[in-house]
Amino acid sequence: MSEKRIASRYSKSLLQMASEAGLLDKVYADARDIRIAIHQSSDLRVLLQSPVVNTDQKSTILRQIFKDQLEMTREFALFLVRKKREMFLDAMCESFIEQYHELKCIATAKVISAFPLDAGTIESVKKYLSATFGKKQIILENVIDKTIIGGMVIHYEDRLLDMSISKELREIRKQLIYN
Repeated sequence: MSEKRIASRYSKSLLQMASEAGLLDKVYADARDIRIAIHQSSDLRVLLQSPVVNTDQKSTILRQIFKDQLEMTREFALFLVRKKREMFLDAMCESFIEQYHELKCIATAKVISAFPLDAGTIESVKKYLSATFGKKQIILENVIDKTIIGGMVIHYEDRLLDMSISKELREIRKQLIYN
């Protein structure tokens, strides 16, 4: 079974349990924190992938690492260890976050610009994306890329809206070459 499919099934279970317990927002925050911890710590990634470290050792270490998380979240991570699925913890958290966003009508998008965007511009982009895609809330990540020269490129799901100066220059170049 694929990693994405396994992660989806486990995260769906966690989503349902958290929802029934009224802890959905807190488990969402925990899932984000766990993803950050996994991405920032190569030791944690190695631990989760290691077949050499036994289940009891992994459980003890994860209990210490996730001691500040909700008991439900911590116990779910330990459940994954007992089922020998700990290597999917990051993918499971990612899937949980995606399902949470879908449930709450939250969309995430990436805006690439040559310079950091001001708050007004970010709000304008959020309103545009919210109206265009029918989402209540938009979470924007602003990535700086000087190669686009100016303007912006918006990535939303599988869509791309390129309003950069570098794109315009490429278009002018094509017209000059082919005409």
